Amino acid sequence: MNDSGVLGMPLRIMISMMVIALMVPALVSMSQDMDRAADEAEGAAIAEQVADAATRAYLSGVGGSVTSSLEIPFGRALAIGGDGADAYTIRIYSDGVQTGRVVMDNPPIRLLGPETMLEGGAVLVLETVAVDGRLCVAVSAS
Repeated sequence: MNDSGVLGMPLRIMISMMVIALMVPALVSMSQDMDRAADEAEGAAIAEQVADAATRAYLSGVGGSVTSSLEIPFGRALAIGGDGADAYTIRIYSDGVQTGRVVMDNPPIRLLGPETMLEGGAVLVLETVAVDGRLCVAVSAS
């Protein structure tokens, strides 16, 4: 009777467990990266919806107005407009950390008003106004 198969089994099990133990951290990291990418894509889609609404309002001319209903998932937020270069951006936040931005550069649309933070369900009103002979989009939320 040959006992080599019985003696080699624990070694094979140990090697299999070591391979599995080495794979688990890589799989967990990959899963977290996929979750983060999905969060960023979801936030970018909502920001693009706001950018499209602002573009429609801008192209409609002075007095043009567009209303957009948004549903922002829990833990995420949008910051619209602000001072300086931020007046041309929509910033995307996830759990308080900025994860992306949409720049209103084609056409360059200045979003008037103080920085508007949106969380949860919100109704956004975008109205085109003339400031110093230049078209801008006033932002208000409720």
